[in-house]
Amino acid sequence: MSNEKRFEVEEVVAEEYQYVAQTAFQAQEDRARVTTFYLVSVGSLFGAFFGTTPTTEQTTLWAFTGLFLFLSYFGIITLRQLIQLRLAWFESARAMNQIKDFLITQNKELDKAFRWQTKTLPALYKPKSVAYYLAQQVAMLGAVTFSAMTFYAGLAITENLETNPLLIAGAVIGGLLFLKFQMKLYRKELEHKK
Repeated sequence: MSNEKRFEVEEVVAEEYQYVAQTAFQAQEDRARVTTFYLVSVGSLFGAFFGTTPTTEQTTLWAFTGLFLFLSYFGIITLRQLIQLRLAWFESARAMNQIKDFLITQNKELDKAFRWQTKTLPALYKPKSVAYYLAQQVAMLGAVTFSAMTFYAGLAITENLETNPLLIAGAVIGGLLFLKFQMKLYRKELEHKK
């Protein structure tokens, strides 16, 4: 290969690597933004909720039920965005490793220079990672909103505003089941895409 052609190839590889590195960085940044947006949105609605007091009116109870159902659905959408951003980061990392693999075939000494290679890339589903904790944070908040939705739906159905231990227990159990569902969804989506 002539020196001029080799220089062109090195330029293209360097530019491609830079682009892929930028997309991986952007996926990380977007994950933080998505989570922050969700937390602020739900926090603002919770603030509005605590600024009001429920009355015995069925309309108010059903309005709170609808609000918390919407917030629970919003949590699922946010979780799905986190899944897609994790997949985007992973695809960028795979693309960078493809370039590294090519460079290693050209120069075997480079094998020692790269910690992450195709064979050592972290798993898509990785508990105890920042991505996992962000997903867990969103899922926990979604579980709280689902519990609130269940509680207000129960109040609306029973038409009794007195504290009912069974209603509270049902809301807590519903929230825990929703939390489990969300984390199972997160794991399934990432393990399925290997």
